[in-house]
Amino acid sequence: MQDDLKEMLRRQLSYAGYFHFRGDKMMTEMGVVYDWLQARFEHPEEHYSKIEPRPNPLDPPDVVLTDIKGARVGVEVTELVDGPTISAWEKGLNTDFKLYEKEEFFALLRERIGSKSKSEFNDPPYEGKALVIYSDEPELCRDDFLCSADFDFESGSFDEVWFIMPPKPNTTGDPTLNTGCQIYLIARG
Repeated sequence: MQDDLKEMLRRQLSYAGYFHFRGDKMMTEMGVVYDWLQARFEHPEEHYSKIEPRPNPLDPPDVVLTDIKGARVGVEVTELVDGPTISAWEKGLNTDFKLYEKEEFFALLRERIGSKSKSEFNDPPYEGKALVIYSDEPELCRDDFLCSADFDFESGSFDEVWFIMPPKPNTTGDPTLNTGCQIYLIARG
């Protein structure tokens, strides 16, 4: 119990650490997909009967979903975060957040979609391919930053590209209110 409490505190104090699970990449990817499905569907189990980690640890997709009809959907998961800012934050050299301009942010999304589109999914067939880009960069979580964005991206080799961020803070005082992660469909093939 004490270790879990320490881990929760560490996650809360780390820079852009909402989605990270104890440094375990596979668990982080599975958690991101689970959060994405929870935000997308009121009852994800009515759409997908199985969520599994990648069939081969070194190759895409990161997660394989099986829908209720038995069709497989490959999901590639990637993070958008500023490496130099994280490094400085972890070393205690900087407590400022990365400030993004919209065009810079959009260029990063386009680059990420393009680079992830180059990889072939292993262990086919897949009825669908999705890319889920996650981030909890504090400045991206501002209400005005993404809500007014006009996403007009090419989807590359993916059927859908989604952007996911942590839930907005619960300011209602109601502890039972779960706002869920924020998701944005940014491209459709």
